[in-house]
Amino acid sequence: MFNRRLRSFVSMTLCLFLFFTLVQKLPADAASSSPRGSGTSSDPYLISNTDELYALASSVNAGDPHDGEFFLLTEDIVLNDISDFEEWTSINRPENIWLPIGDALIAEGFDDGHYFSGHFDGGGHSITGAYIRASAGLNGVGFFGIMRGGSVKNLSIHSFYIPENGERCGGIAGRAYETEFENCIVSGRASAVRCCGGIVGELEGGSIADCTASVHIECSLGAGGIAGSCAEASVIGCRSLGSVCGDNYVGGIVGLAGACSFSRCASEAAVSSIERAGAIVGFCYDSEFTMCIGSGSVLCGDYAGGIVGLCQNTVIAACENGALVECGRYGGGAAGMCNAALISLFKNCGEISGEYYIGGVAGWSHSGNDFGSVMPITRYYDSGALITECVNEAQISGEWGIGGIVGDCHDTEIHDSYNAGEVVSVEYAGGITGYTADCIISRCYNSGNVSAGYAADALIGRNSMNKTDVSDCYYLDTSCSVASEHGTALSHDELMLEQSYSSFDFEAVWCMDDSTEYPYAELRGLIDEPELLHGDLDASGSISVADAVLALRGAMEIIELTAHQILAGDMNSDGVVSVSDAVNIMRIAIGLA
Repeated sequence: MFNRRLRSFVSMTLCLFLFFTLVQKLPADAASSSPRGSGTSSDPYLISNTDELYALASSVNAGDPHDGEFFLLTEDIVLNDISDFEEWTSINRPENIWLPIGDALIAEGFDDGHYFSGHFDGGGHSITGAYIRASAGLNGVGFFGIMRGGSVKNLSIHSFYIPENGERCGGIAGRAYETEFENCIVSGRASAVRCCGGIVGELEGGSIADCTASVHIECSLGAGGIAGSCAEASVIGCRSLGSVCGDNYVGGIVGLAGACSFSRCASEAAVSSIERAGAIVGFCYDSEFTMCIGSGSVLCGDYAGGIVGLCQNTVIAACENGALVECGRYGGGAAGMCNAALISLFKNCGEISGEYYIGGVAGWSHSGNDFGSVMPITRYYDSGALITECVNEAQISGEWGIGGIVGDCHDTEIHDSYNAGEVVSVEYAGGITGYTADCIISRCYNSGNVSAGYAADALIGRNSMNKTDVSDCYYLDTSCSVASEHGTALSHDELMLEQSYSSFDFEAVWCMDDSTEYPYAELRGLIDEPELLHGDLDASGSISVADAVLALRGAMEIIELTAHQILAGDMNSDGVVSVSDAVNIMRIAIGLA
């Protein structure tokens, strides 16, 4: 018995030792003011005070990019007292002004200009009160002005302020090329004319992963809670809060995106714009969205969406919107306007309202053939647009062309989808589409109430002269005051029976689920939750030391854990991730439990 207790005590001591060794690397001589470290990954340069931080900025701005060198922040640093932070303006400045690391204009070929190309690890520490204002003509304003390659990780920038400063402004970096940002947290305010974001103003190549921004962003063109704009980049596991506003290309995560991928991103920000606004992205082309969630609100003149305001040649898969979307024209739960797009496994539960072309999934859906100057070279769906396995559960309202799935629909196929929300319009309202031309619709149904002053239909408000082919579609017989010529009316009791839905695949696509409150057919892909593996915080499918470190860093409030990470890391089901949870995960990872 004594030996077993001794082994248990030794194991626990070993776990704690491993944790603190992994989480922190303390400087060998914290009192020393001379440079410490050799700049390698195993022996980085250590930064522990403002003098050493300013020395790095001065070195880069004198022409040394520190290409491939490593830096580690070992202490929290306060640049200014933030007690009057809310009163800071371009005139009412605090005592210290931060000059960005990489404070010079970069020419197109990078032959001149100053930029940072090293690797900066915040070590879980914070830099607070950065009032960032750079020299005239700088095209990158942030804690780092311009980055080329390199990375920033585990860094918190709290209460940063960037007054209107021209172009490409961000809390961590103004402008970055082929740079990686990981596990960073920012809070603050920034404004610009073009490309302004909480993490980075403009990103070309590279990635932003597991970053959180609680910011207030104002920018005329290209405003985002995480990035103002990005091209050929990936944004993974990021979250935004606060507000993002501008005139055009405004998003809770990114304002403008080209050839980018977005995965596991969520925005709770209040987003507002004159044109092209989305809870996740304002405008994008050649991009992909998977497992993204829009919430908060989106207020916009034209082109407003719970995921993206306007998209071209884009995939939206396994996403959800809960944001309130209000606009003039083109408003949708997934996209205000989508062209040559594929939308699948999407759920909308946020109210969508506007004047014209409003839908639970898309306000306007088209093949993209008359889209204008931005034409798709290739298409995800060659014959136009495809919407499949989507559902709307919220009220959709407007004046003309209002649909439970799509408001105005052209050259689009809609399959295996349903509407359960109320649809209200002055003219042309339908449970599936408000107006259609040259479309194919199959295996869809409507159970929501549909009403309009003119042309209300339980399925299709108006089928144009270019007739749409509708097959195997159904509707609740009390959903509309007028019988529909486009499908089959079924009673409440009939809609509760699998055999009522001819050609519906109840093996792979549809199901009747008694565990939910909804009585009719539901989509399997939107009900089945992935099996949660307790202890697997990074969703890798297994439990490792990395999961244990994540749990401990969250328990120590070094990082902010996501909702999934809290659920996976809460080993004793008390609602929080604690040090004891982290120890349990470590024991599993190293085979002691």
